[in-house]
Amino acid sequence: MKPIKVVTPVLGDPDAPTQILVGLGALAGELAAEGISVRDLFARSGVDPSQLEDAHARISHRQRLTLYRNAKRLAKRSDVGLLAGARQRISDYGIYGYAMVSSRTFGDALLFSLDHITMAGPAVRQISFRIEGGTTAILRSHGLDTLGDLLPFAAEFWRSSMTTLFSRVLEAPFPTKRMVFPFPAPVHWRNYERMFNCPIDFDADRMEWHFDATVLDLPCPN
Repeated sequence: MKPIKVVTPVLGDPDAPTQILVGLGALAGELAAEGISVRDLFARSGVDPSQLEDAHARISHRQRLTLYRNAKRLAKRSDVGLLAGARQRISDYGIYGYAMVSSRTFGDALLFSLDHITMAGPAVRQISFRIEGGTTAILRSHGLDTLGDLLPFAAEFWRSSMTTLFSRVLEAPFPTKRMVFPFPAPVHWRNYERMFNCPIDFDADRMEWHFDATVLDLPCPN
């Protein structure tokens, strides 16, 4: 089936300040639990840690990737991306999160999130959404080449963050059916299964998130 929606969250200029700092507080919190200061996380990024508290602050795609690279280098645990994503709260996403949680159905919340996904700061160039066979919804990430060796970390943090956010919107576990990743299984691969509660495919030729399409019609409790 053709994609029913395609969004391009990362525009041509990687230095354009288009992204708010939503979700990065959880990354700082996870590193702080390992004894790593927020100033070390923000080192050489051109971003001041105080901007975490500023809802109007904007950073560029390149600055976000610098923060990811710092986190990957500083972390004592290889699964820091998964752990940080699991810390996310609705409030960490500001108006983006509150708009999702106040949507009528989860499908409405998902479409809102895709329409405004630049705010959430994804690391990939393009995201498509489609439904196959009426039963499986698929989010596919495109334009992964610019991430290089940051791809596993970015994928872990983004997928873990969104799984946690979606579960909080629904006030129930998110019904993921399969996760597909275009890189080898990391040393902490079993933690993927625990985090996403589904089969995991590594070394694939694409990056996709498959979930039960019936969740789109579920009302959001709030």
